[in-house]
Amino acid sequence: MRALNVRRSTRSLVWMAVLVSGCISDPDSRPEVDLSLVLSSQHNRRGMIENERGVIQGQAKTRIPLRFGGSFRFTAWGNLDLTDDPGDAWRPAGHGGELTQVDLTAAYGRTLGPVDLSGGVTSYVLPNGSEFLNGPRGTTSEIFMTAGSELFEGELYGLYPLVSAHYDIDEVGGLYLQGAVFKGVPITEALRLVLSVSLGYSDTNHSSWTYGVKEAGLSDLRGTISLEYRVAENTTVALGVSASTILDNDIEAWIESRAIVRRTSPVDVERGIETDTVWYTLGLHSRF
Repeated sequence: MRALNVRRSTRSLVWMAVLVSGCISDPDSRPEVDLSLVLSSQHNRRGMIENERGVIQGQAKTRIPLRFGGSFRFTAWGNLDLTDDPGDAWRPAGHGGELTQVDLTAAYGRTLGPVDLSGGVTSYVLPNGSEFLNGPRGTTSEIFMTAGSELFEGELYGLYPLVSAHYDIDEVGGLYLQGAVFKGVPITEALRLVLSVSLGYSDTNHSSWTYGVKEAGLSDLRGTISLEYRVAENTTVALGVSASTILDNDIEAWIESRAIVRRTSPVDVERGIETDTVWYTLGLHSRF
């Protein structure tokens, strides 16, 4: 009952934000809409391989400037499995061609001096969560806050560090912290290289939900390199490669030796998900 009430409250907050933003939006600024579509060889969430056989991920984001400064942001993101067999991964088999995760986010952000701040709520919808072999996972919601700022401004030296905190207010009651650094390197007028590295920390509740083991510690270390090419004024294509590993020894050992990946008979299962992994992406992004 508590989880149901929280989900209803989350949906109510999202709809309230939509209605309020319509009343207080800046009449002198128009909303921005971002659309993206990514073909990825793997779905990796916070270091856990959700699907290692290929996915398509789409996102639609609307940014509405407000009269008093800052903006509301509404984002819908979805992951579609390309095959029925996700491989040695967290997600259940048998859902090729289906959406296996949908994230709905409502957030407010603004810039204060040199710092970009934002906060909001994300609802994670798992249509097949009851089938998870490591225990059922239902729809849940996180509140979050982020802060970022550009350092050492300039094309050669500019870095953009970002820190975020995510707390699940629904099914999990768990905390996930992440620090990241981004760097864009112009190559030509239309081509640039984008580099990023991030490090996460997971408390015991978040680890139990995300990794299947009740251990706290440094979780995922991730690095990404991508080439972005602007094919039109508001449209880019990007080719990327990412690598991820789990740093905490107890979390890593459990995932690699104990996490169930498939059931071979009513009493027998196969176990073990790789924690050192590399995947590739090809994406298209447009802004209107």
